[in-house]
Amino acid sequence: MKFLPLVASACIAWASLPAFASSDVPGSTPVYDIELDFSGDICTPTAGVAGAAACINGYFIGQDYGDVDGVVDTAHRTRHFGDLSLAEGSLQFWNNYSGSDYAAWGGSNGTAYVAEMVFTPAAGNRVSLQSLSFGSYQGAERTSTFMLLDAVTNQVLLSPTSFAVGASPYVVNFAGSISSAHGLVLRWGPDAYDVGLTNVQFSVAAVPEPETWAMLVAGLALMGTAARRRRSRSQD
Repeated sequence: MKFLPLVASACIAWASLPAFASSDVPGSTPVYDIELDFSGDICTPTAGVAGAAACINGYFIGQDYGDVDGVVDTAHRTRHFGDLSLAEGSLQFWNNYSGSDYAAWGGSNGTAYVAEMVFTPAAGNRVSLQSLSFGSYQGAERTSTFMLLDAVTNQVLLSPTSFAVGASPYVVNFAGSISSAHGLVLRWGPDAYDVGLTNVQFSVAAVPEPETWAMLVAGLALMGTAARRRRSRSQD
């Protein structure tokens, strides 16, 4: 399913993270709903390390932001647009991209860098990305693209989607549902410098065991048999 763009005049900030909610019904499979709004003491002056400092514009976002131990690892980085070689080991923080409270961005100019966030579930889990938003630096009109890839196979799960953000529309929101047990790579650019990411919502849940699928198929088969019997009796 492709993401559907929704235009909004302002961005609604979600709760500070890292945080998550899970279902606690006995016997149920936990589902972790995770929201990233890039607020709180999530930063560090040095790229590639965990964050524990208050954020200042231009500081790096800690690599532990968005992690849930034993459930999902969330990483981020900046790459050169042409050959996708690594440019920086973390994304950076900024307060106020097109009115969004906080945003993640990367690169040194507006034409030569793509930014990535990688969501890797623990073994036996799968991750689903549901929504995200983009804003632009100083609210100026910018254009960029974003895409989603499988983190292991590099299969394109969502083709590059172009969008304009800034003066009008103010903030661009995307919503949908794309999942992978390998993990997801969210990539945007080449203008990842002037276009910042914010308000990311994703979930993590266990992949059903093979016997669960077998029981489901068997149950559907029994339902089909019962339906055929009812039809046969009604025709007698």
